Amino acid sequence: MRVNPVRSPTFKDKRQNLCQPGRQRFEDVSWAFKTSNGVDSKPFFGYHSGVRSLIGQTLGGIAGIAIAAHIIKGVQYDGQFSTLLLIGLVLGILNYLIKPLLELITFPLRLLTLNLFSIVIMMTLVWTADIVVARPQFEITGLEGIFWTAMIVWLASLLFEASLSKLKK
Repeated sequence: MRVNPVRSPTFKDKRQNLCQPGRQRFEDVSWAFKTSNGVDSKPFFGYHSGVRSLIGQTLGGIAGIAIAAHIIKGVQYDGQFSTLLLIGLVLGILNYLIKPLLELITFPLRLLTLNLFSIVIMMTLVWTADIVVARPQFEITGLEGIFWTAMIVWLASLLFEASLSKLKK
């Protein structure tokens, strides 16, 4: 008994399918979103993974600073949501744009320290966000406050990015 192998339709087959009378022109356009290796390339809610990562980093920054302000003694902000939004946006942009560059530059140090130098990178980004946002609105005092805030922001960003990637499936 001979089994016919299933072949994917070629562009010519798809064009003929669209041009046959009595057929709907756009009944099956899912083939347009497939790449050559068969992977679905449709964006997630209209956004590609880079924007999803930026959104996750920003939401992680907002949640991380809000949690750190309530838990850590040296972290203070003026209590307005707009300040949290500004700090989260600054942290999201720093994590999305600057952190990969810093991780690339410091790869030998991260390799020697078994990736513990990533904590220093995260602390530097939190400290930069502290400097960028005006002092009366947001302030982190002490190295211990920066360290724990960096850990909380890192964990919150990790959780938000993981939850956004799970929504894709």
